[in-house]
Amino acid sequence: MAQFSLRIPDDLAEDLKADARRQKLSVNGYITHILSSVSDPNYGGTEAERVRERLRRAGLLEELSDELEVERPAGEDFERARASAGKGKSLSDYVIDGRR
Repeated sequence: MAQFSLRIPDDLAEDLKADARRQKLSVNGYITHILSSVSDPNYGGTEAERVRERLRRAGLLEELSDELEVERPAGEDFERARASAGKGKSLSDYVIDGRR
Protein backbone atom coordinates (compact mmCIF):
# COMPACT_ATOMS: atom_id res chain seq x y z
CA MET A 1 0.00 0.00 0.00
CA ALA A 2 1.39 3.42 -0.96
CA GLN A 3 1.70 6.39 1.35
CA PHE A 4 1.51 10.06 0.50
CA SER A 5 2.54 13.06 2.48
CA LEU A 6 0.96 16.37 1.57
CA ARG A 7 0.73 19.86 2.94
CA ILE A 8 -2.70 21.41 3.28
CA PRO A 9 -3.95 24.50 5.08
CA ASP A 10 -4.84 24.02 8.76
CA ASP A 11 -8.48 24.98 8.22
CA LEU A 12 -8.83 22.34 5.47
CA ALA A 13 -7.28 19.73 7.77
CA GLU A 14 -9.77 20.60 10.52
CA ASP A 15 -12.68 20.44 8.06
CA LEU A 16 -11.53 17.01 6.84
CA LYS A 17 -11.26 15.72 10.41
CA ALA A 18 -14.74 17.00 11.27
CA ASP A 19 -16.22 15.53 8.07
CA ALA A 20 -14.55 12.19 8.76
CA ARG A 21 -16.02 12.13 12.28
CA ARG A 22 -19.50 12.87 10.89
CA GLN A 23 -19.11 10.04 8.41
CA LYS A 24 -17.82 7.76 11.20
CA LEU A 25 -14.60 7.15 9.24
CA SER A 26 -10.95 7.63 10.01
CA VAL A 27 -9.36 10.63 8.34
CA ASN A 28 -7.36 8.23 6.17
CA GLY A 29 -10.51 6.29 5.22
CA TYR A 30 -12.41 9.49 4.48
CA ILE A 31 -9.67 10.95 2.28
CA THR A 32 -9.26 7.59 0.51
CA HIS A 33 -13.00 7.60 -0.21
CA ILE A 34 -12.83 11.15 -1.59
CA LEU A 35 -9.86 10.37 -3.82
CA SER A 36 -11.51 7.15 -5.02
CA SER A 37 -14.63 9.07 -6.00
CA VAL A 38 -12.47 11.31 -8.18
CA SER A 39 -10.57 8.53 -9.95
CA ASP A 40 -12.93 5.52 -9.89
CA PRO A 41 -16.23 5.72 -11.81
CA ASN A 42 -17.80 3.23 -9.39
CA TYR A 43 -17.76 5.80 -6.61
CA GLY A 44 -19.20 8.98 -8.02
CA GLY A 45 -22.45 10.36 -9.34
CA THR A 46 -25.50 8.65 -10.68
CA GLU A 47 -25.54 5.19 -12.21
CA ALA A 48 -25.71 6.80 -15.66
CA GLU A 49 -22.63 8.91 -14.92
CA ARG A 50 -20.74 5.86 -13.69
CA VAL A 51 -21.62 3.86 -16.83
CA ARG A 52 -20.70 6.83 -19.04
CA GLU A 53 -17.32 7.09 -17.32
CA ARG A 54 -16.63 3.36 -17.72
CA LEU A 55 -17.49 3.58 -21.41
CA ARG A 56 -15.31 6.68 -21.82
CA ARG A 57 -12.33 4.94 -20.17
CA ALA A 58 -12.82 1.90 -22.42
CA GLY A 59 -12.85 4.15 -25.51
CA LEU A 60 -16.44 3.16 -26.28
CA LEU A 61 -18.16 6.48 -25.63
CA GLU A 62 -18.79 8.80 -28.55
CA GLU A 63 -18.33 12.33 -27.28
CA LEU A 64 -20.69 14.73 -28.99
CA SER A 65 -19.36 18.06 -30.04
CA ASP A 66 -20.97 21.20 -28.65
CA GLU A 67 -21.04 22.39 -32.24
CA LEU A 68 -23.45 19.64 -33.26
CA GLU A 69 -26.66 21.20 -34.46
CA VAL A 70 -29.78 19.07 -34.38
CA GLU A 71 -32.67 20.32 -36.42
CA ARG A 72 -35.92 19.79 -34.57
CA PRO A 73 -38.96 18.79 -36.61
CA ALA A 74 -41.70 21.36 -37.08
CA GLY A 75 -44.60 21.07 -34.65
CA GLU A 76 -47.02 19.57 -37.17
CA ASP A 77 -44.40 17.07 -38.44
CA PHE A 78 -43.72 16.01 -34.86
CA GLU A 79 -47.42 15.54 -34.10
CA ARG A 80 -47.95 13.55 -37.31
CA ALA A 81 -45.02 11.25 -36.46
CA ARG A 82 -46.25 10.90 -32.90
CA ALA A 83 -49.75 9.91 -34.03
CA SER A 84 -48.32 7.41 -36.50
CA ALA A 85 -46.03 5.86 -33.90
CA GLY A 86 -48.97 5.34 -31.55
CA LYS A 87 -50.80 3.06 -33.99
CA GLY A 88 -50.40 -0.66 -34.25
CA LYS A 89 -49.93 -3.50 -31.84
CA SER A 90 -48.44 -2.65 -28.46
CA LEU A 91 -45.28 -4.32 -27.22
CA SER A 92 -47.18 -5.85 -24.31
CA ASP A 93 -49.56 -7.52 -26.79
CA TYR A 94 -46.59 -9.11 -28.59
CA VAL A 95 -45.25 -10.37 -25.26
CA ILE A 96 -48.61 -11.82 -24.27
CA ASP A 97 -48.98 -13.49 -27.69
CA GLY A 98 -45.51 -15.01 -27.32
CA ARG A 99 -46.46 -16.61 -24.01
CA ARG A 100 -49.45 -18.47 -25.43
